[in-house]
Amino acid sequence: MREMYELAALGRGARRVRRRVAEGEGMATPQRRLEVKVDGRVEILVPGRSRVHPDHPWVKARPDLFRAAWTKDEATRLALEIAGHLATRRAAGAPDRPKTDGRKPLRLPQRRPLRRVLP
Repeated sequence: MREMYELAALGRGARRVRRRVAEGEGMATPQRRLEVKVDGRVEILVPGRSRVHPDHPWVKARPDLFRAAWTKDEATRLALEIAGHLATRRAAGAPDRPKTDGRKPLRLPQRRPLRRVLP
């Protein structure tokens, strides 16, 4: 089943975009069979059948165990690649953001409005 969404294109009115929901666009699936314990129950994730959003805590914790559900979905593949990079940085103890040396950010002076001289 394909759903239709209307998006506003830049000054061109609305255009229709097909979402490939049945193919698994925007979703991640495990690379192999996984068993996850949730609230005392065991959830079994099967590759190709089980789908999880890339922002799910399971995917964020171990992005190396997941792949894009739709093979042509470059955005999800890239999101999983970035999540994997961030997970390895966190495991190595690197901070998410670089530390500053205490200096304040550069602020440009505000422009004063031009005065209008009336005749």
